[in-house]
Amino acid sequence: MPIEMNKKADSTRQQAGQTHSQTSRESAGGRAWKEYRFSDFVQIAPKVTLNHAVSHSFVEMADLQDGNKFCSASVVKQFTGSGTKFQDFDTLFARITPCLENGKICQVRNLSEGKGFGSTEFHVLRGKEGLSDTGFVFYLSRFSDVRDFAEANLHGTSGRQRVPREAFDTLFLNLPPLPEQRSIATVLSSLDDKIDLLHRQNKTLEGMASTLWRKMFVEEARIGWKTTTVGEVATINGKSIDKDYPFEEIDYLDTGSITEGRISEYQHLQLKDAPSRARRFVQKNDIVVSMVRPIQKHYGILKKVAPNTIASTGFVVISCHKIDPHFLYVLLTQKEMTEFLDIIAEASTTTYPSLAPSDIEKIDFQMPPAELLQQFSEYAGHVWDKIEGNNSQIRTLSKTRDTILPKLMSGEIRVKL
Repeated sequence: MPIEMNKKADSTRQQAGQTHSQTSRESAGGRAWKEYRFSDFVQIAPKVTLNHAVSHSFVEMADLQDGNKFCSASVVKQFTGSGTKFQDFDTLFARITPCLENGKICQVRNLSEGKGFGSTEFHVLRGKEGLSDTGFVFYLSRFSDVRDFAEANLHGTSGRQRVPREAFDTLFLNLPPLPEQRSIATVLSSLDDKIDLLHRQNKTLEGMASTLWRKMFVEEARIGWKTTTVGEVATINGKSIDKDYPFEEIDYLDTGSITEGRISEYQHLQLKDAPSRARRFVQKNDIVVSMVRPIQKHYGILKKVAPNTIASTGFVVISCHKIDPHFLYVLLTQKEMTEFLDIIAEASTTTYPSLAPSDIEKIDFQMPPAELLQQFSEYAGHVWDKIEGNNSQIRTLSKTRDTILPKLMSGEIRVKL
């Protein structure tokens, strides 16, 4: 879809109670933009009817990842009347802190029979027939003017603040007519569809590696393989920042920034301004596993690591020295292992369900022969090289999308219909 610059684009940033200096404008061929109240332009909590007698797709907050357009249900549950209801392609907008700040916004899809329900901490957004396009509404919800406004209108006690629905009655935005909305959504969707394809390729590649791992080391395991532990083949939390650390700036990886191997971002920080948890050294092929709520799957194997990369102390950092890191990574991320670690975490006496480094160190497994490990290592190395190549493309496409989205939403860039 061709796009063009509009040098006279006016600002759409609005605060409650302010009036816009121009309620409509025409440019790029006379297509008029108009000022709308957000809650008049978008359906908020549109009506959806669910049958109480059957099970439906259930979307949890953990199913949403910043930077991913689409999300799907992770489980199926019987609807008992509690929960936020929605249908395929509705936008789920996290209304609670810190999920809102963490970018928990997605367009839901693949729901059973096209409908489902989920956390009560979602606002559900949808286009209005003849006025707003549902695809455009998703991108509008990710526009900084909307997100910044929502964050500025959080209410409630510290740590449990929420954006009330009525706050959107005081948000005014200058927005395009329906044909241009659809064109904008098409431009941005072309990038997101490619990102989604690459994510699905990565999931397939990891699934193939996991299948081979289970075949070689579970189904075809032999009696006589020596039992060993993670602590015997890897170093746990090997090194942390001290007074001799040479860098003033760091690339910081927080536990919420990685899920099932996907890194959403590294935070570029001055060391003096970094959180106290920014302490752990990491290097290429280190495995990181969040110690809090293992069931949320905040883990990954690090492939591209700058010299100044530092991870949160909320991770267990596993550096392999006597075994291939891919073997250990697949072992630690099997569904059964995640459930086992979650049971241990739930039994802890800490404020949140959490692991101790020793819980990881004590995990035991059967050590395969060196030749089998070498075969798997060669295959897995190629797999994760491909995954990292895809991740590089994802980062480039995401940066492009995030750069042009505010320009399209503000009218600084116009699409040619």
